[in-house]
Amino acid sequence: VVTTGGAVLYVTLRRLKDKLVVGVYERGRPQQLQYQYDFIGDTPAGYIDLRRETDHVVRYRAYPRSEGRYQESFSSRVAKAGGWTGTEPPDRIGWLLPPKDGSDTFLTINAHSLVKATTEQNRALLKDRIVLIGGDLYTLDRHWTPLSIRDGKQTVGVEVHAQMVAELLDGDRSY
Repeated sequence: VVTTGGAVLYVTLRRLKDKLVVGVYERGRPQQLQYQYDFIGDTPAGYIDLRRETDHVVRYRAYPRSEGRYQESFSSRVAKAGGWTGTEPPDRIGWLLPPKDGSDTFLTINAHSLVKATTEQNRALLKDRIVLIGGDLYTLDRHWTPLSIRDGKQTVGVEVHAQMVAELLDGDRSY
């Protein structure tokens, strides 16, 4: 059963599939996975798994699940859509340090701000950008990264993916 909001999202996925990459989490009950696969359809997608080391820090990219439908990562799919022509991303993530002025590494916009803005304002704000949409949930999808040692804070999952996409688009990075 697809709810009214779900129906709108379903139609939007079909309409934007040449400009959109969906992140897929392939763990769960078979019926949940099948619903997800049916909902996504042929929209480009990649797995969003993150690889935590024994100390719970994300330093490396995850590998695809052997039984998973999606064998390419979300970050690789997004980077390719943004012009990356590589074939294999590096195993280790080359993290961008935060700007020295204390601002955020990536522009973050709250959804309610986009809803309040006019179409023209949003078009100007988002023009020529790669946009990742994700949740900033109080206790979910937060990860320790090598950058956590700087401020003791965990990183939201969507920002981990933004780091991986940026690294691929930027090219070679030192560790």
